[in-house]
Amino acid sequence: MSITQEVFEAFLECPTKAYLKSRGAAWSDPALVQWQQRSQCEFKQNGWARFRSIIPAVELYEGMPPLQILRQRLYRVILNCTIMAPETRGCLHGLQLDLRATDGDHSVYVPFRFVPHEKISDSDRLLLAFDALLLSHAGKETPRIGKLIHGREYATTTIPLTAQYGKVQSIVPSIAAQNASPTPPAVVLNKHCGGCEYESRCRQIALEKEEVRVGSNMSDKERNK
Repeated sequence: MSITQEVFEAFLECPTKAYLKSRGAAWSDPALVQWQQRSQCEFKQNGWARFRSIIPAVELYEGMPPLQILRQRLYRVILNCTIMAPETRGCLHGLQLDLRATDGDHSVYVPFRFVPHEKISDSDRLLLAFDALLLSHAGKETPRIGKLIHGREYATTTIPLTAQYGKVQSIVPSIAAQNASPTPPAVVLNKHCGGCEYESRCRQIALEKEEVRVGSNMSDKERNK
């Protein structure tokens, strides 16, 4: 069961959400999911259109080029490329040649990701690092940086990735172990529940089990006490 960007992102919020996503569980609030997906897709499509308007067609590739072409660095920008690795897979928003990405004297591809909100979060940085590790399976280098294109003005922020890789590499085995388990993780309500497509399902389970965190922002330490 491959770990996708969607499952990785869900795990950062809640192990139960990641478990349900990995198994294709039905949404308890389809309208919320459809709105979220539509908003993110529109932002990404507009971002791609911006690149098409400024990058010459001969320097732009859409989709995943053959690995030989990728390693030859023939294109300045690559959009919407799918990469598969032994445990992970994902569709990268895009790649861009950047001289600063390694300590060498040649340009390498670095991932960029479109983020609709103005403020960059820790999850955004980790997702970008996840993209970069996927890219490393296709290329020879693991880039030291990536780029987040965010907010209404599509501002570009360069993100150092070296410090993020250890975190990503510790999270991926945890997701893999959870996916291999026949038992779902215990339901624990948290601050992300209000924006989750499985909120109704988990809330009902929590109420039936007299979960003490229903409707609260109690920490794990306080909950255990």
